Amino acid sequence: MSHATPRPSAIGPYPVEREVGRGGMGIVYLARDTRLDRPVAIKVLPEAFAADPERLARFEREARLLASLNHRNIAAIFGLEEAAGRRFLVLEYVEGETLAQRLARGPLPVDETVDVCRQIAAALEAAHEGGVIHRDLKPGNVKLTPAGDVKVLDFGLAKGGTGSGASSDPALSASPTMTALAATGAGVILGTAAYMSPEQARGRAVDRRTDIWSFGCVLYECLTGRQAFAGETVSDVIALILQRDPEWKLLPASTPPRLRELLARCLTKDAKKRLRDIGEARLVLEDGDAAQASGVFAPAPAAPVRTSRLGWMVAAALAAATVVLGAVLVLRTPAPDPVRRVKLDLPPMPTPARDVAAAAFSPDGEMIASTTTDSAGTFRIYVRALSALDGRILAGTDDGTQPTWSPDGRFLVFATPDKLKKVEARGGSTQVLCPIAAYGRGSAWGTRGIIVFAGGAEGPILQISQDGGVPTPATILKPGETGHRFPQFLPDGRHFLYASMPPRGLLFDIWVGSTDDPNHREKLMVADGVPIYAEPGLLVYSRNTRVMAQRFDAGSRKLAGKAMALPDEPKLSEFFGAPCVLTSLRGPLGYFVPGAQVTQLQWYDRASERSTPLALPPSGYKVVALSHDDRQAVLVRATSQTESDLWLLDLQQMVPTRFTFGPGRVDRPVWSPDDRRIAFSSDRNGHVDVYVKQVGAAGPGEAVLEGGSLLKYTYAWTPDGKALFVDQIGDKTGWDVVEVPLEGDRKARPLFATLYDEQYASVSPDGRWISYSSNESGRFEVFVDSYPQLGHRSQVSTAGGFAPVWRADGGELLFMVGNDAFAFVGFDPKSGRATGPARLRTRGRGIIGGAASRNFSRSLVMVEVATTQATNDLTLVDGWRAELAKR
Repeated sequence: MSHATPRPSAIGPYPVEREVGRGGMGIVYLARDTRLDRPVAIKVLPEAFAADPERLARFEREARLLASLNHRNIAAIFGLEEAAGRRFLVLEYVEGETLAQRLARGPLPVDETVDVCRQIAAALEAAHEGGVIHRDLKPGNVKLTPAGDVKVLDFGLAKGGTGSGASSDPALSASPTMTALAATGAGVILGTAAYMSPEQARGRAVDRRTDIWSFGCVLYECLTGRQAFAGETVSDVIALILQRDPEWKLLPASTPPRLRELLARCLTKDAKKRLRDIGEARLVLEDGDAAQASGVFAPAPAAPVRTSRLGWMVAAALAAATVVLGAVLVLRTPAPDPVRRVKLDLPPMPTPARDVAAAAFSPDGEMIASTTTDSAGTFRIYVRALSALDGRILAGTDDGTQPTWSPDGRFLVFATPDKLKKVEARGGSTQVLCPIAAYGRGSAWGTRGIIVFAGGAEGPILQISQDGGVPTPATILKPGETGHRFPQFLPDGRHFLYASMPPRGLLFDIWVGSTDDPNHREKLMVADGVPIYAEPGLLVYSRNTRVMAQRFDAGSRKLAGKAMALPDEPKLSEFFGAPCVLTSLRGPLGYFVPGAQVTQLQWYDRASERSTPLALPPSGYKVVALSHDDRQAVLVRATSQTESDLWLLDLQQMVPTRFTFGPGRVDRPVWSPDDRRIAFSSDRNGHVDVYVKQVGAAGPGEAVLEGGSLLKYTYAWTPDGKALFVDQIGDKTGWDVVEVPLEGDRKARPLFATLYDEQYASVSPDGRWISYSSNESGRFEVFVDSYPQLGHRSQVSTAGGFAPVWRADGGELLFMVGNDAFAFVGFDPKSGRATGPARLRTRGRGIIGGAASRNFSRSLVMVEVATTQATNDLTLVDGWRAELAKR
């Protein structure tokens, strides 16, 4: 007879409501976090952990690793705590039923299976990229929320590291938990054993491919309502796993061929032949075209079909004819050029670095023009032949970016902060074509001598003669649109493609316009950015971060056939609507690889210039902000190009707590003066808005500045906590600084809104002075003005500078200089002027950013410890057309 463990009334500071599950890794209770007023799941660890110090230490390390995972489909770990001598995990409580409970009512429809398993695959992919293997994936560890989201639970057996080496605990590696699914002793089916991979069943070392096997078992069960390997005892189940294939005939007839192929690749017993990466499975399930067979996986052999003797004779004759014809074609058709992917090293690019919007191939594909920058941040146009080892900077292109080639490859048109210019590609004097606002957003030069361009962040596409003149509209904004961007000409030199703003999430409506009629518009597609036309009759673009190509009739302006995916994932442009890849009429394909940047947090001491790492695993930390008491940090942690969230870090406990929960990206977190609120920017609604959230509160936070400008980034609070300073894009004024009151009518008030860019405003601790950056001199410098009434301005930097912050006593400013240095300058609050020249410091090696303590004695910095590629390496794909021709 078994005796149930009595439910405790509380575990540590968490009142317990009820037990929600138990297994070999402990008992789980639904409890209440009274400090943050939210439900949590408390998992009390087995006694074996407390009795084995080595095992407990290993589990603590793994818990920290798992706490660093940040994905919408993974249930979060909030903490590892101890009470009354027992260790327990504090986990995100997920509402809803488990997938096992849902499958008890029968199989899922195919479309629901695809949606559920796509989210499971995304969770595993994020875990694998973070160095974590689940090892106990099963329907009971998958929750289906009422909102339709999927959460993967219970990484209690998760193993850190993705190599093929054995776990530090072989017993854990070989023996997942065994939880009875039936209450009676007879005929009990042991759930977890049914999802073990063959190598796991044999007790061998496991890697991420064991999760892929378990994923295949879950996918099979979703489609059939039956376990792929079911038996009465563990031995029966293991024997089936090692010796038998699943009953493929149980799959419903409506199962798409691609799902069958995916299942076969996941459930291959030889791990060396199994699907190598769960990300491949996610891509298949995300494709939206899973009902059609494709070349992503090799198709399964077809079942034999009975035919008549005449049928065999006809088939044989056709086969013979095909062989002969094929031989003739092989002799007469030259073999296609091999596909080559190589790296092209470009000189340093401006912030944001590695952006295809700042580069372009010549029409013949022999040259590349790109934007480069010096240490002071001055932009210039760089030109290089792809066959050469180096290139040259074109004279007269200071402050120039976004180069575009003329159809004959002789000239380049480029944008400066206030003008559209052109210059000979081999060098020569520059010519001003017309004035523009705020650097523009792309241009294209057509074969009929017309240049189309976006004159700023907002507004229509404009057109002008290649010799210059007065611009006229080439498009007309429709209700709800704020701007048209990044035009790309079609071969006739009359029609062009462009993206409309605002985006739909991170996708853009792509339209066809005409230089003959600004009212002409034809809806073409939805993509990550504007497509580029390439011969022979192709549009190349990105969708859902994958390079795509599709047949396109430039005469009728109609797409044809199915979009074909190339095995390339480009970095998304930082400029909304910009192409994500480079190509030209006859040239190669080019793109930047997403920067899977892994950083470590370190304390940097100003006096000794030494760094001390924090006891926190490296992760995708992008931004850090310190609280005013220097006891907490808020971190931006990215999980992909399109997803990031805020995490709070107690600098004593060193266990991060997730603060925001998507969707989309967050940026620029700023603590309020009392450290009770955090302001941040988020694109969760498709455009960047400003939010404020109470520390410890649930929910997404309160929107305090939304609509209007599509780009709005927080920077600082006023010392009294009653207002925020926000950088935003103005209609015709570039970057402006606005003050956003958090009381009263909350109407944003422009502080700096000129034809130049002003950013990074913050008020001195005594509330009398405001610092900010402006590029009115041609490069960014730091200025200080009186506040709240402006009019007593002085410049405190002399060699460039941006992003100033105040020391706690107001007697010093710290600001960035270029990309690799920072500076300190003394400040006299009485006179409102610098007390001497700025003292320059070189940023430490690998430091990508950080936050200074209030007294400037030290900084919490992010140091790059790994990345997927060098800073400015452009991936070139030569022969990509031949690769498509094979499809």
